[in-house]
Amino acid sequence: MPFSPPIFEAGPKQAFSEPPQAATHGATDSLEWRYSVLADYAWGWEIWEDEQGVFQYVSPDCVDVCGYPAAAFLENPALFTDIIVGADKPIWAEHRQEAQSQWGLHHAEFRIQRADGVVIWLAHHCRPVLDDAQQFLGYRSYNEDITERRQMQEQLRRSEERYRWILESTSDILCVYDMEDECFTFVSPTVERVRGITQDQALAETWQDAVTEPFYPRLTATLTKQYAVFQANGHCDGQFVLELQQPDKDGRPLWVELAARFRRGRQGQVELVGSTRSIAERKQAEEQMEQLMFRDALTHLYNRRFFEEELQRMDNHFNMPVSILMGDINGLRLINEAFGHSQGDTLLQITADILAACARPQDVVARTSGDEFCILMPKTDGSAARKVLAAIEQRIASEKSGMLEQFAYVTWSFGVGTKKRLDDSLIGARQAAAKEMERQKLLEQASTHNAAIASLKAAMFARSEETEAHCQRMFQMARLVGLELGLSQQALHDLQLLCQLHDIGKIGVDDAILKKPGKLTADEWARMKEHPSIGARIAASLPDIAGIAPAIAAHHERWDGSGYPQGLRATEIPVLARILAVIDAYDAMTHTRIYREALPRAEAIGELIRNSGSQFDPTVVDVFLRNVLHYDRPVNLPDQANNQR
Repeated sequence: MPFSPPIFEAGPKQAFSEPPQAATHGATDSLEWRYSVLADYAWGWEIWEDEQGVFQYVSPDCVDVCGYPAAAFLENPALFTDIIVGADKPIWAEHRQEAQSQWGLHHAEFRIQRADGVVIWLAHHCRPVLDDAQQFLGYRSYNEDITERRQMQEQLRRSEERYRWILESTSDILCVYDMEDECFTFVSPTVERVRGITQDQALAETWQDAVTEPFYPRLTATLTKQYAVFQANGHCDGQFVLELQQPDKDGRPLWVELAARFRRGRQGQVELVGSTRSIAERKQAEEQMEQLMFRDALTHLYNRRFFEEELQRMDNHFNMPVSILMGDINGLRLINEAFGHSQGDTLLQITADILAACARPQDVVARTSGDEFCILMPKTDGSAARKVLAAIEQRIASEKSGMLEQFAYVTWSFGVGTKKRLDDSLIGARQAAAKEMERQKLLEQASTHNAAIASLKAAMFARSEETEAHCQRMFQMARLVGLELGLSQQALHDLQLLCQLHDIGKIGVDDAILKKPGKLTADEWARMKEHPSIGARIAASLPDIAGIAPAIAAHHERWDGSGYPQGLRATEIPVLARILAVIDAYDAMTHTRIYREALPRAEAIGELIRNSGSQFDPTVVDVFLRNVLHYDRPVNLPDQANNQR
């Protein structure tokens, strides 16, 4: 084996300028022999090369590392460079250039291809060898197979990368809290995306900072309890889950679910390890479900189902005494019929807002039926309940002036009942409240109806061409016709109401249609033709005028069946409507209107005669002409033999 290069011993300044020679060349105690043995049995692959880069020594371990024998490298020093993987050759070149320019130990890691074709990772450690005069004599290098280590490093890198990806991509905020130092030691980067604060800001927070004020007592109570259990057991006793609100960067509350458990850290300290997950969507879904199950869709108050459940839940000694306040809107049906259900809905919402504003936080406010509301008041005696009622009535009085005009005649009835002792009946308290409410309703009913009729008449006169004088003239003439036809006193009273209120349905028609100066479109005319039906529904909602509802519905029907809205003919049309049709037409023709001058009496009579039997009841026309207008000239009226009154 050739053995001519200088041998590096202690450091860069200590080197043999030439190989030491033993007294006897083959003696086993020679320095050359001993060093050769050490090199051959080193834990790795050693290479000695001279200043020209010619390999002078290659340890036999090279076969184990790269699969090539030492002789292959001694015969072909370029072999070492050749087996370096092409992509890593720049690493080798940079490493060799660095070793040539700077004395000292140099390291490089690159891949080589073994003789069997397998690619492995090689760690190359190289140090220049200098003589006493600091002259460069060559290199001594040491090579080791680090494939296993690099694989472990790659696995670790991938694991860390995967862990980092999980931390960055998960929607959960992971955190570790040191219970002894009372500080966060880790918060995942997700906190910036979820709460809008940086990791450093989150790490600087206390638990009091990290949760909103209403939830802090609940959190501390849970942590204290669970921490005591952990300390007592000395091990993790399972995780606990809490629903909390955390503030975002602007202080707005965010719903989160905290899942956490205690553990021992590396230093033996107790740590709380947990994750917080946004549950905003779940909370929103729960609220929507609650709205569907327990809330009234229109007023957003609790519904009857929830109220009944709360009634049972509160029936215990903790809530004594319990009071119930009931309220009802007088006139809601009339609002719905006269102005449409949208206005009725507005009235319900106004009422709900008033009740909710006057109720206390512990009270349960519910809409229990169409126009009925209830307030369930725990730990409230009758006196306190009536103070709430007084606040409601005062609020209604103060806000009524600002309500819509059509609500002017609306009133509310209320009643209060109280369960004073546990053995009393809560149902009895509810019944007492209902009875008081009904008594108030009866007292207000007459005045309410009178006010409603007066208000409706005023609205009708304001929105149509009808006037009080026109109504009075019509009744004077219609009364004479009714007497001649033998109507009863009740029918004559209804006829008077009909003359006043037959066009009441026009208050449910848009002003733009009622007051349009030009010709109505087909859609507008269809809407206008609805006013008899609207008027009939309005009348039916008021007991005092419900009797004229059929006549209001039919006052635009025609004798020949070509009228509206039902196309009734002949005696199918109520007699009051037949009388009104003739009287209304004559008075309208003989008085000036915005769109035309009044017709002479003779022309108006001629129109009645021409339309008798088609538009008008011939009998009514005959009675009106002869007994009211005293028109005694012969008139060519249709055969009245089959006419029935």
